[in-house]
Amino acid sequence: MSLKPIFQLSIVSQNDPGCPVGSEITASVIYHRGGTIYLKGTQPTPPPHYPVTDFPLDKPVLLPIPQNPGSATPTWFMEISNDYLEEAVFIVEVRTPGQKTTTIILNAAEVGFWAEYNEKTKTNQIYKEGDCGIFGFAQLNKPADQPAYFIYTITAGVDNPKIHPPK
Repeated sequence: MSLKPIFQLSIVSQNDPGCPVGSEITASVIYHRGGTIYLKGTQPTPPPHYPVTDFPLDKPVLLPIPQNPGSATPTWFMEISNDYLEEAVFIVEVRTPGQKTTTIILNAAEVGFWAEYNEKTKTNQIYKEGDCGIFGFAQLNKPADQPAYFIYTITAGVDNPKIHPPK
């Protein structure tokens, strides 16, 4: 039996001093397709060794600040149902008080491409510029005897995020 890959999405707030509402930013996973998300306490039951998501779908989640110990990072895990990574999609809305909602569409194929690029040169994607900006970063983890993880982390509440390395 081969293990199906996992598309992992995490979202935090950096709460930079230049973003006065960084501790009030929320995010919602408003749509997903191309796989199964196993929510804690619901059906279906995940296969052995597959992660369970503790955070709701379609409801705003207050983003934690990584420097605050004890705050869990909102993370969603999708078991990708087929070999077409383009079909494994998350759509996220990030709401920063006083600003327009930012919608981010991610698919596992793009995350895999960005993660592969990051193995050579670390880079990120900018979704919103300014004093309460948003960026994302991709990674790929292929642990032995476990499914591959396409990992994407969105960071909001960033004071003027930049592309790294600068172009």
